[in-house]
Amino acid sequence: MLESTTLSVTHVAEELLRLPSVERRATRSLELLLQASGARQGFLFILRGRDLVLGARIADDDLPPRMETQAWAVVDAALGEDDTTGESSAETRSAWLGSQGREYHQVLIARNEGGKFVVVALAILIAEEDRAWSYPFEIVGEVARVGFASFDQALATPP
Repeated sequence: MLESTTLSVTHVAEELLRLPSVERRATRSLELLLQASGARQGFLFILRGRDLVLGARIADDDLPPRMETQAWAVVDAALGEDDTTGESSAETRSAWLGSQGREYHQVLIARNEGGKFVVVALAILIAEEDRAWSYPFEIVGEVARVGFASFDQALATPP
């Protein structure tokens, strides 16, 4: 993992483009999101058709089942957004409180493609009480654009 806490868009693109498989890109994407956010643990779910599939995990414990349900609600709400404005009619929380003072932050990984809002993945990053949390705005777009770009056709069709 990189030592620096500042990631450039160019660096993220270079990191992800050199990886040959969606599994490796998912893992590296999660590592980069953790680094940029200050979180230590997290999960990355990939959207395949209408299913969320766990693509990467860096965590000591399993994700609580209710968090998985809430994760799907976030994606479902995003899929119902207006294609041009990105506005959603559903209300979602940006963080959910879990046990041991942990906050579970959802990071929707999506891009604008030809005026259409395309969701490719959802990360759930776990913030600890003793560590500052920062939404990884600076790299989310690049993860969506580069991390999954050449795999979109495979991701859109369930195996």
